[in-house]
Amino acid sequence: MLFGLLLVGCTSWIDRDPACGKDVYSWSDDLLSYVLTGDGSGEFDFDPEDTPRGQIVGAYMPKSGDFAYDTEYTGEFYISSSETTGFGTVYHNGDLDLLYETVATDRLDEEFTNSYRVERQSCKMTISSWAGESDATEAGVFTQTGEYTDDSTFEWTYGDGTYSWSGANRRNLSSTTIVEADDGSYHSKRSFVPEGTATDEWDGPCGSSYTCSGVTQTKFNGDVEQDYSAFDGNTKVADMSWHYDYGGGGTGTGIFYDGSSTIECSYEEKPNGNCSYTCDDGSDGSC
Repeated sequence: MLFGLLLVGCTSWIDRDPACGKDVYSWSDDLLSYVLTGDGSGEFDFDPEDTPRGQIVGAYMPKSGDFAYDTEYTGEFYISSSETTGFGTVYHNGDLDLLYETVATDRLDEEFTNSYRVERQSCKMTISSWAGESDATEAGVFTQTGEYTDDSTFEWTYGDGTYSWSGANRRNLSSTTIVEADDGSYHSKRSFVPEGTATDEWDGPCGSSYTCSGVTQTKFNGDVEQDYSAFDGNTKVADMSWHYDYGGGGTGTGIFYDGSSTIECSYEEKPNGNCSYTCDDGSDGSC
C-alpha cells in the first residue's frame, strides 16, 4: 500500500492505508485537504487554486476535535469573507466525520449562516447542508449522497419525491448540478467553474400557461444575466433579456410576438421590488 500513501502528498497526516484507493484527498476541498497543505500538526495557511478564494487560514485540533478557519475572497466576488467553526474527526486513513457551520459576509456586508454534516467512509461520502446554525431543528436539509468514482470526480444524488438532483465535483474545482422534476416538467443544468462564475441552462413552466427555456449566468460579483424565450405550446410568444443587480433590482427588455407584429418593451425593477415598463406601442404601467 505504499503507492496509496504516496498519492496524498508530502505531509504525514495520512499515515495509515488510505480508506479510498483513489487519488482524491489532496483536491477534495474539505478539512482533510486543508490539513494536508500544512506540516501535519493540523494547522494550515494556503491559497486555494480557484479564483474567488484568496486565503484559507486555520487549524484542526486532533485532541479535542475542534477546528476553525477563516476564508478571504478576492476582488469583487459577491462573498468577501467567511468564518467556519466545528468539531469532528479527521481520520488518519482519510475518512471524515464532521459537523460545522460557516458564517459568510457578502459584498453588501450582510451575513448568512449555513451548516454542514460530512461523513466519508472509504470512497463514499454524505454531505448534508441546511440554512442556519448547526443546531437548527426546523431547517430543511439537503443531503448529497455520493462516491468518488475515479481519481478526479465525486458524483452525488438527492431526491425529495418531487425533484431529483444529481451532480459532480471535479479535481479542477469545477462542478455540475442537474435538477429534474420527477414528472418531466422541469430540467436545469448548472455549471460552476473555478473562475467564480456559473451558467444555468433550464426549461420548464413559467407564468400560468406558458413554458420557458433559457440561460442564466451568475457573474463573479453576484450580478445575474438572464435570457429566455416563452412558448404557448410550440409557438414562441416572447423573448426576454434581464440584468439583475446583486443588491436588488435590475433592467430588462422583452419582445412579444403576435402573429406578424411585434411589441418591444423595456423594464426597470427597483431594489424594493417595484417594477415598471414602457412599450413601443405606447403602453406602460407596473409589471
